[in-house]
Amino acid sequence: MDDQQIESERSTDIDEIEIIEDSLQKPNIFNKYLPFYDSIKRQGYDLFDEIRENLSRIIQLRELRPGFSHWSSKLQRFMSHYGLYFTKTDHIKTINLYMSVLTIEDLDFSHVKTCFDMLYDLTRKTRLIARDDLIVDWRLLYKWTKVILHNHDESYSLVSVPNEIENSLFYCIRGCRPYFSATATQEILDEFRPYLCPFDSAFSDTMRIFELFLPVHLPPNLHDQGFKLWLPEFLGIWESIYSNPAWELNMVNLFSLLAWCNIGYIDWEPWLSRIFTRILKSFSLPVGKIQVSLQQYHYSMSSVTTWIVAMLGNGSSCLQHLQDLFTAIKSFYHPSNTGKFQQDLISFLSKLAQAFVDRVHLERKANPVWYFTPPESYRLTEQNITDFVNCIKECAFIAIFTKAHLKEAAKACQYLSMLRPELIVPPIVEKLFSSIDSMSEPHRFTSIMTCLASIARQIVRQAPYFSQGQTYVIPLLMAVLPGIDSNDFKKTAVTFQFLNAILMLVTCVDCSSAVHTRNDLTEMVREKVTNFLAGSFFTPKVGKLVTGLVRAILKGNPEETLKYLLPQTCERIEKIMSHSETTILTDHKGDTELTWCLILFSELVRARGDTLLMYKPMILSVFHRCVRIIHKETHEAVANAAKNLLKSLSYVYPIEYRLTVENIEEPFTDFLPIRAWGQHVEFDKLQVQFHIPNGEEVDFACEFVETFIYPELQLLNEKCSKMSNEERLRSLTLVHYMSIGCLRMVPRIDSKEIENLVPSVAPYASKYQAQYSIYAKEPKFKENLRMCLLVDIGNLIDILVENHSDDASSIKTALKIYSLSSIYYGVFKHDADKLHKHFEAAKNSFINKLYGERQYPRFLMVERIALQCERFSLTNFQSLTEIDKQVILKLFELSINRYSEVRRDAQGYLFSVLNRYLFSYQVIVDRIIELLNSPGEADHDQIKGCLYILLGNHSFFLPTKHSWSMIEKLWPAMARTTHAKKPTTQRLMDHINETIGKQYDTQALIEDTNDISRKAAVDLWKPLEANELESKNILRLQRNEENVKSYINLMETLNSLLRGDSL
Repeated sequence: MDDQQIESERSTDIDEIEIIEDSLQKPNIFNKYLPFYDSIKRQGYDLFDEIRENLSRIIQLRELRPGFSHWSSKLQRFMSHYGLYFTKTDHIKTINLYMSVLTIEDLDFSHVKTCFDMLYDLTRKTRLIARDDLIVDWRLLYKWTKVILHNHDESYSLVSVPNEIENSLFYCIRGCRPYFSATATQEILDEFRPYLCPFDSAFSDTMRIFELFLPVHLPPNLHDQGFKLWLPEFLGIWESIYSNPAWELNMVNLFSLLAWCNIGYIDWEPWLSRIFTRILKSFSLPVGKIQVSLQQYHYSMSSVTTWIVAMLGNGSSCLQHLQDLFTAIKSFYHPSNTGKFQQDLISFLSKLAQAFVDRVHLERKANPVWYFTPPESYRLTEQNITDFVNCIKECAFIAIFTKAHLKEAAKACQYLSMLRPELIVPPIVEKLFSSIDSMSEPHRFTSIMTCLASIARQIVRQAPYFSQGQTYVIPLLMAVLPGIDSNDFKKTAVTFQFLNAILMLVTCVDCSSAVHTRNDLTEMVREKVTNFLAGSFFTPKVGKLVTGLVRAILKGNPEETLKYLLPQTCERIEKIMSHSETTILTDHKGDTELTWCLILFSELVRARGDTLLMYKPMILSVFHRCVRIIHKETHEAVANAAKNLLKSLSYVYPIEYRLTVENIEEPFTDFLPIRAWGQHVEFDKLQVQFHIPNGEEVDFACEFVETFIYPELQLLNEKCSKMSNEERLRSLTLVHYMSIGCLRMVPRIDSKEIENLVPSVAPYASKYQAQYSIYAKEPKFKENLRMCLLVDIGNLIDILVENHSDDASSIKTALKIYSLSSIYYGVFKHDADKLHKHFEAAKNSFINKLYGERQYPRFLMVERIALQCERFSLTNFQSLTEIDKQVILKLFELSINRYSEVRRDAQGYLFSVLNRYLFSYQVIVDRIIELLNSPGEADHDQIKGCLYILLGNHSFFLPTKHSWSMIEKLWPAMARTTHAKKPTTQRLMDHINETIGKQYDTQALIEDTNDISRKAAVDLWKPLEANELESKNILRLQRNEENVKSYINLMETLNSLLRGDSL
């Protein structure tokens, strides 16, 4: 389908969009299950068109900074959210654009890194683009490899390259390497073969180039132009050298990748004994009590294991050599044999099993990668798999008892259990049963439990050759309960880890048929749970553990849980308040029972929003009674309950995470729940259900906000100075938590966008913003809450800083609220990162590639969809407005305040706002320079605050921002300032200078594109009008002249300072 046809078909008609969608490369499959999919589906096409238009305009108009990096990052974010949501034609054109940018002479290193990162992201899905569709010139990548890896200017500080640019280069070459031309091998050999002298220092560099660039992905019909030109020669060189030079590692890595991509096309048999001898030698194992000299360079375990696995099959003696190797090293796996070698040995086990699973997966997947096509006779058979597992399982069973590398050993068992659960699961289970009562070896229980948690899915899942694991589930659950030991935290932790893994993978079905025997069974269980939770109270620290139980049963059945717990809890709170209301509100010691009840209450209002509506009077009554309590832990519980309630009512989120969508109720003749244990659910049968706020929920949320947040703001405005510190903190804490709960419903403040902070030929902001929240009716407040918070809390901060500087807690909370009103739209980045981290950990625990592509349990897929939902809310609004500018200026002034605690807190929130909005740092640069250049005696606290802003944090560092006009003014001001006289400020200056040295990368003075890149840009979109090209070229020349002028002024100023007495 050509571009014009695609353009004509991009309409709002659903049927036509579906037709286009079939031609897309690889859309993000999780977007289909979002409740706002129709919105983002239409938006995806428009957003990609906008991105490619702006990338094309930037290159055609010969601008690289700031537009190229900015719109490239937008493309990267687009692919993160939408996947490869474009056609193959657009895909290839985009790759060609970034390749063409690399042809620009004297390209800024930061743009080079951008191109590397984008090329890897665009080429990493190799199966989507065949060799016939794309040819990449290896010489272009080699040119940059030579500049980056052999840059002699860098060692003399004449040039500085961005951090991690080497890794970006290596990943880029990895992605592009399958698309090198058929003649590339001969060209590379002709270029570098003259350097193949082992006694020359250039040999090592040459082998590194060979490792990176030699094409190993060529199809069988091109092998004569590929590895056959060099493999015998390289093997001969490797065999002749025994001194363990550095380049041997490059050679082994090359052999490994070659073997993997060409399984069945290379005869390794004559070399097997020498290969395994070298591998054994690389472990540097001791002989008796004598430690042999350690090899200076160790083989990469990933490369070694990949090489071994690639040589298996079709009657090869490789497996026999592997058995002999394990026979030789088996005793070194014993926990008593400790040493540096043990990490490599266990890593060898783990990565060997992983590589074997990867090979089985790739050989049997429905849509294989085009370069991975082993001949049918060389593919692994069922017997090969059994023999492999038998070969290494004994060493794996021994390795799980090593304390230092337990997780890696457990991973080895996990991969082996994917291959043959019947050979791995029963022995490990038997080891657990024998270790439970062992008093002399407590570590055995912990080790085996860790291992069992990693193979939980293989235990519970019915497989064609292994269903015995399900019979272990109940005995295991009962047997591990003694592991919950309050005196042994590690033992308790792994026990809970195992219980969690098992119970997430099985269906716990209500035995309602037992009613014929006992008609009080359900009531008895319910009574036990409710009495345990509501009839007791716990200290807040212990209570946090107990609330986990509440959260779990609430997620499983919110209606029943609320029915039996919420009225009882509310009644208990009301009773406590009625008995001591006059004293409890102002009691600084608090009431332990009341605090526990409110913590329990805050967990209960996490229930699905619609289930809470019937309890609305009860919930409001509790808040009205308890909202004025000043005891810290108690009022935090109330505030947390307010936040949870608002999120439950107003957020979009999945409402159930069941293992199966089948009806697990009786009769079992229709569906036997045990068959769903550990199984996946097909994507088209996920049936994800979302909570979408209905009209009543939105009304309840708006009423709640207006009932509680506005009176608190009014109270703070009118009586701030008369309130005690505790009362003030209580009020601010409630406003803070409620703001977190409700600001997703509040639109951004209408304010003029600040333009030309850094001039560009393309806009900063996108015309399209993802609609990540949907409501049955639009939330309405009597005024924009964001503006209200900015004004009222801004004034409050001024009063607190001026008159109540000792109230650090209130000032800190007020600063949180003030920054939230500008940058918070429903989700914090660290919360999304935490959700992603949890998903990745769970995915690694339950992964089994042999089941198929993304064959994860249903609850894991629902969790991933929830994460996708949150990601769309993180990237909205990146352009700076006048309101945001005022927020930045106020936070800046607070960041140089005379009180250190105020400064420190304000600086953290200032950095958060500066990170959110593009080029917003320009707003504070002039003020910083003014303070550093101020004549006479300057305020020490202001200077110190200024220096801390310059020092920044892990995500923001001002002095190395790419702007010659800013550096021209800022660096001399830092060098000539006479205010950093005290030891603390001198140390700060030293730290800033050190960070500049680490983070600065050389910036281009004169930036331009070339004919090749401009042609690729036209091909990506369309040619621009000649008059626009001419007018923008004048602006480009002016910008380059200004850069040169700024640079010359900077050098002259710094030189004059160096020669004079000013420093």
